[in-house]
Amino acid sequence: MGTNLDVEYSETELMKIAIESHVDGIIVEANDDTEMVDLIQEATDNNIPVVTVLGDCPGSKRISYVGMGSYNLGQEYGNLVCEILQDKQQPKEQYRIVVLMNEGSYDASQNLVYSGIQETV
Repeated sequence: MGTNLDVEYSETELMKIAIESHVDGIIVEANDDTEMVDLIQEATDNNIPVVTVLGDCPGSKRISYVGMGSYNLGQEYGNLVCEILQDKQQPKEQYRIVVLMNEGSYDASQNLVYSGIQETV
């Protein structure tokens, strides 16, 4: 829900719409802010199961979280690079792969993404 709409709704607005619509279930890319925790609780109180994907809300009553680990994501990126290199006719030594990372980030997940890419390639 939320694509090709005339109005841009936030994740929390879409959650409120889903709860008010009494849907059978909600799948949402969540975060752990207080409002999202409260909305997941409200959905659960209304017997609407909530599954979080990609972004989790660990302090909530969600029934499951489906995500991909950062290292696995890096491996998938590495596999894509390898596929591209195999399709090209130039020697592999002539290609340069650039990985842009946020140097100021304290999120260790980007290091795991990079490690996955590096080891796969």
